[in-house]
Amino acid sequence: MGIEDALRDLILILSKLSKDKKFLGVKTSNIEESNPVFFEENFTPCDPLSDFGYLDSSSRVISIRGANLYFASLYANDSGSHIMVPLNTSVPFIAIKASEDVTSAIQNLGFIKVQNPNGEPYSLDYKDDNILDEMRMRSLSASSIP
Repeated sequence: MGIEDALRDLILILSKLSKDKKFLGVKTSNIEESNPVFFEENFTPCDPLSDFGYLDSSSRVISIRGANLYFASLYANDSGSHIMVPLNTSVPFIAIKASEDVTSAIQNLGFIKVQNPNGEPYSLDYKDDNILDEMRMRSLSASSIP
């Protein structure tokens, strides 16, 4: 399954669930609003960096009606050899912290994690930073970087 198909399937499931429930997240009273992101200037072209190796992992959180989606990705360049994760959905690249209705509806999607590595579900008190760290580590271990 391609990444586009995986994201489409996830959004379709969340959309169906949101018709009956306005809030898809775990019960909380601490809803935070995020600040908008502005670009100060346009990006300029640069030469490719292919004469040395580097690794960059990234993770982000997106909230959809209270359900927190955690995305992780990785890019590495080893003397011109490019490694990107995810390339497809064989590696889980999304985690979700949401209500039990949501997690039970999507837990069979292989590209989404609903539990930590110890098998504990992501609950309200499970720290977002820990989920993001876990997702980045999964990306790194799936990358097969020597």
